[in-house]
Amino acid sequence: MEIYNTTTKKEVSLTIIDSKTNCDWSYDLIGNAGDLNYNRAECRYEMDSENIEWWATIIKGLVKIEDLTEEAKELLSSEDFEELEETLMNEGNVCDYEQHVATLTNILENIIKENN
Repeated sequence: MEIYNTTTKKEVSLTIIDSKTNCDWSYDLIGNAGDLNYNRAECRYEMDSENIEWWATIIKGLVKIEDLTEEAKELLSSEDFEELEETLMNEGNVCDYEQHVATLTNILENIIKENN
């Protein structure tokens, strides 16, 4: 999704694509958090540099989780992977994106390290 950076006065892209559906879910992610500010006069979404950088970090972390999950899937039996998926769902904290990314990344990295 394109967002106008109110600090730099330039448009930037914040995008996360679901690898299974190939759908861009950036609007859902950022919009559901209440961080999208639509400027009707300019017909664009706007955000300051600090928030853009924060969201870029979160998106990068979520993509890493997806990549690590795929790597773990290749290393684990189907039963162990199902157990891992359940753990990830239970341990994630979608109310705190930073904590969510840190927790799930740590779990996945430990699983991969143990099974490599």
